[in-house]
Amino acid sequence: MDMAVGAYQQLGPTILKYTVVPTLISFAAMAFITGYVIPSMGVTKDASNVRVQAGEFLSLLALALFVGVPLFLMGLSYISAFVTGMVSDYMVGAVPDPNANAQRARQMIPKMLAITGWEILWALGPLIVSGLLFLASAMFGSNDDAPFAVASVAAVAFFVGIITFPIVVCRQILAVPVGFIEGSKVLKCSKRSVMLMRGSVHHTSGYATVVSLALTCFTLIAFLWIGISAGLEMLGTAPWLESLTAGNMAHDLLEQASEFIPLFLTLWFVLPVWSATATILYYERRTRLEGLDIESLAQDVYRHAKTNRFEL
Repeated sequence: MDMAVGAYQQLGPTILKYTVVPTLISFAAMAFITGYVIPSMGVTKDASNVRVQAGEFLSLLALALFVGVPLFLMGLSYISAFVTGMVSDYMVGAVPDPNANAQRARQMIPKMLAITGWEILWALGPLIVSGLLFLASAMFGSNDDAPFAVASVAAVAFFVGIITFPIVVCRQILAVPVGFIEGSKVLKCSKRSVMLMRGSVHHTSGYATVVSLALTCFTLIAFLWIGISAGLEMLGTAPWLESLTAGNMAHDLLEQASEFIPLFLTLWFVLPVWSATATILYYERRTRLEGLDIESLAQDVYRHAKTNRFEL
């Protein structure tokens, strides 16, 4: 975590400059899901017809899964790839090249999408199954025993999802660095992440670091969100925007946008922290389990040996 803070201090301005647009894309997709899709699920055209309600729910779910989620993952994938490339250069002692890393990040968006989507599917799979089972239980007749049985299975799947979500996140945190640095395929990235996170007789696992990272990110989110909101409130930006756009068609749009500014700025600052720490953890695990530092030193010695004679 200390090394992640140091890397962020060195690379932060460049990272924030190159990730503002992807963060906007991810944030817009998230706002679409939370501001439109989820509230619409509580509204129906026919309160007496369960099948109509189920159709409305499934159409909104499809809208979220095939529009909102892909846009969110596109922005997140670019941010993860770009930050991984910058921090990787920093870790191996090379001069980080933002333009080269930005180009490679754009090229690797499909692969990062696949890796991130696979992680989310594993993490949220039981919760998605639970929601579909609850929906199915509502479509049975009230005199049948099937609704209770299906709802019971849905409740079990829900609790399983709550338990497995943090476990999957911990086990899969290194999948993106593995895919970007090693160029492995999606399934191999997942398996290699699990392998690198494991402990052994002589080495601890990497799960404690992920817990620390999660707590740090949650703390940063809370402080930044509250601090930025309080700062904007003290500056009086809301009354200024209201007076500036009074009677204008853009009034409502700007008013909603001003409410989202603290959350956007918070995500803009915090998302790179997660990716940077995951990249550093990747190098730590490889050094601890595979002797990456010894391998790098051996390569340096070999390069010098080809041109110079030396004594150990």
